[in-house]
Amino acid sequence: MQQIAAIDLLANEVKALREIVGQFSEKYPMIVQTKIHTLPDEQYKLRMPVDVMLKIYPDEVLALIPELELYGEGSNEMESLSDLKSELIDLFEDLSDMPDNELGNVPKGWKRTLNQIIQKCR
Repeated sequence: MQQIAAIDLLANEVKALREIVGQFSEKYPMIVQTKIHTLPDEQYKLRMPVDVMLKIYPDEVLALIPELELYGEGSNEMESLSDLKSELIDLFEDLSDMPDNELGNVPKGWKRTLNQIIQKCR
């Protein structure tokens, strides 16, 4: 009888701790550093691995390249990295099509960075 009461007490404590952890993780995501080594389109190749920050929330994961102010999102790490890779290609293409004299300083810097890390295979 005492064992059942102790188990119930512990179960309630675990439930309360899970609620506290859940509230904390909604406000403060777990942050993980990783790298991407490839892109999903064979037309593009990374010249070097790219540093990525993952912000992991309970229901969403954001993959970020802060230097390029670029992010991808998904319900897990793989989805967010896949979205980020697509965004990276889109930004590369958009900036490649624009002449430097039509870009501001920040986009010009992004373009230089992207040209250093991405090679377009023909």
